[in-house]
Amino acid sequence: MNSSPRFAALLEKAPPELLERLIGLGKTIDDRAYAPWAELAYRAAPEGLRPEEYWLALQIKRAANRIDLTQLTAKSGRPMQLNLTPRMHAVLRRIERAMPQGVDPNLRDTPTDAPSRYRVSALMEEAIHSSLFEGAVSTVDAAKEMLRSQARPLDLSKQMIVNNYRAMQQIVAWRDLPLSVNRLLDLQRILTENTLDQHAVGRFQTAEDVRVMLVSKTRSKPVFEPPHAHEIAQRIAALIEFANAPDDEEELIPPIVRAILVHYGLAYIHPFQDGNGRTARALFYWVMLARGYRIAEYLAISRQILAQPKQYLESFEHAQADEDDVTYFVLHQLTVIEASFGYLHRYLERKREELKALDGFTRFSARFNARQRAAVSYAVRHPGATFTAISHQTSHQISNNTAKADLKELSDWALLERKRVGTKDLYQVPLNFIQRLKRFKG
Repeated sequence: MNSSPRFAALLEKAPPELLERLIGLGKTIDDRAYAPWAELAYRAAPEGLRPEEYWLALQIKRAANRIDLTQLTAKSGRPMQLNLTPRMHAVLRRIERAMPQGVDPNLRDTPTDAPSRYRVSALMEEAIHSSLFEGAVSTVDAAKEMLRSQARPLDLSKQMIVNNYRAMQQIVAWRDLPLSVNRLLDLQRILTENTLDQHAVGRFQTAEDVRVMLVSKTRSKPVFEPPHAHEIAQRIAALIEFANAPDDEEELIPPIVRAILVHYGLAYIHPFQDGNGRTARALFYWVMLARGYRIAEYLAISRQILAQPKQYLESFEHAQADEDDVTYFVLHQLTVIEASFGYLHRYLERKREELKALDGFTRFSARFNARQRAAVSYAVRHPGATFTAISHQTSHQISNNTAKADLKELSDWALLERKRVGTKDLYQVPLNFIQRLKRFKG
């Protein structure tokens, strides 16, 4: 991707009369889309201007609200730049309205166990899709079943997914702790366990290593060459300081934007031989949780990223090409977060509707507990599926004994078929489950 014309160079060579005209034009330009140079270079410029002149008018307009991120420096040594655009503020307001004081109001008006189940499911979804984006091969359903049953991963792809899920669980456990170098190394170690040569696990690259580059999977070419390895320690220290900034600095950079910038910063430094993308996305969650956004546990941003990988990589490329303006990446990630909220709301609405539908043909709700309702709802949609105590325990974050009791009751009521396989009890959904449920009197 070609770099944009340098703002300073354009300013220096622009005649005074042209500058005056461009300043006036800048006040009327509609810049809500915040288009990059890569797009504007091929558009017809307004008012008979050349593309470079129109770009200068835009840059003059953008410079009025630009923030220099002094702790996040580009390879040039200059601070990266952020523009808190009206569009950005609008998306942030919509996100904030969806979760006053860090709690989404829609989580309150749902079946008792739905938020807990969705939290577990969302952490799994994030782990799975983040791994798939980095090259793991699996179906989502198969990967979820592996995580729920705690099955041993049998290949590299499955190991990546298990590692990613363990990393997400660890971040939740660390949410009240500050980011540090040791915890960052531990996080990468968890993410790459049994998938990477041991000498590259839990350490930064050094000058002796071949520097890893960010490569586009769609174009099979480098998207970005990271800074020299000898700069990694200093850059990581600055990134950690930025991530742990005290609350009085939040007025300038909103917490959600800060979490996105930490994601970008780690990907930019690219300090590890492998696991950089997964670690960067995991750090987003860490910073969100550390700032009190517990709702982040219910969001799976990598699902949206995997659905549109080109936009994700292009937002990173545009930032590099346009004088390290990270606004492009922040805007893209805000749309990803907002889409993740939409997925959450649709899930919760679906759970409400499913329970209403089930209540419509049977009066089981007083007899079943919330976890059993969830199992019944799943069984309606998955005839022939199998439950185990471990999978039920994992889905609901309960003890093994409680999980066994839930499933045994469903079996005693002839809703599930209990089979002994080795030392384990399997509970299978019969193909005529709905008919059995309709006959169930509770």
